Amino acid sequence: MEEAGLDSDGTETTYNPGHPFNRRMWAGGRIEWPESGDLLLCHETKEKMELDKIEAKQRGGGGELIVMSIKKSVSQDGKEGINETRQWVFLKDGEASAAQASEKPAASKKVTSAETQFQHEVNLTPAALFRYSALIFNSHAIHLNKEHCLKEGHPNLVVHGPLTLSLLLEAVRGTMKGRRWKSVSYRAVGPAYVGETLRLNVGVEKDDKVETWADKGEGVPVMKVTVEFW
Repeated sequence: MEEAGLDSDGTETTYNPGHPFNRRMWAGGRIEWPESGDLLLCHETKEKMELDKIEAKQRGGGGELIVMSIKKSVSQDGKEGINETRQWVFLKDGEASAAQASEKPAASKKVTSAETQFQHEVNLTPAALFRYSALIFNSHAIHLNKEHCLKEGHPNLVVHGPLTLSLLLEAVRGTMKGRRWKSVSYRAVGPAYVGETLRLNVGVEKDDKVETWADKGEGVPVMKVTVEFW
C-alpha cells in the first residue's frame, strides 16, 4: 500500500472498519499446514486474502470494540500450502488501550520450571523493533514512536505481537527438532514494552502438542501459543 493510503498512526487501512474505530491491535489467530507437500522456491505462488468475520463487542470496562477476522491462503499449482486466520481488534480513538488490563498475573495456575523444557529471557530494544518493523513492512507508530505510544496510554514502545510469536516459534523449532508442524494457534493476552524482560517458555510435549508462552515480571502473561504436530 502506498503511504497515502496509510492511517494517521501508520497502519494499513484495507480492512479497517472506519471511524471512530481507528486504533488497531493484533489479537491472535491460527496457521495450518498440510500433512505433506511444501511450498517450493521459484514456483508460481498465489495468495488469497478475504474478510472472514466482523463482530461488535462490549469491552469489560465499558465501551465498544470491533473484532475482525481475516482469512489468508497460499497455494501452488492449485494445492493449498498454508491457511491462516488472523484476528485484529479495533478500538475507538481516545479510549484507553485494552492492553492495560494485564498489570497483574493471571489467576490461572502458575507454571513451574519443572513443566518447561526450555526458558529464555530477552530484552528488546528500540533498534530491534525498528528492524522488525522494516522486515515485515509495518509502519504502525506504536512500535516506532514513543510520543505516539504515550498518547495512546502506553508507557513505552510496544513490542510487536508477531515478533513475540516469532520468538516463541523459533524456541519451539529449536527445542522440538525434526517434527512436522500441523497448526499453530496463538493469542495475545497482554502487552510487552521496550525496557521489560520478556521470558520465553516451551512446555513439555503431550499428545502431539506443545504449549509455549511469553510472560514478563512475576508471571504477567503476554502471549499463549499451542503448536500441534503431525
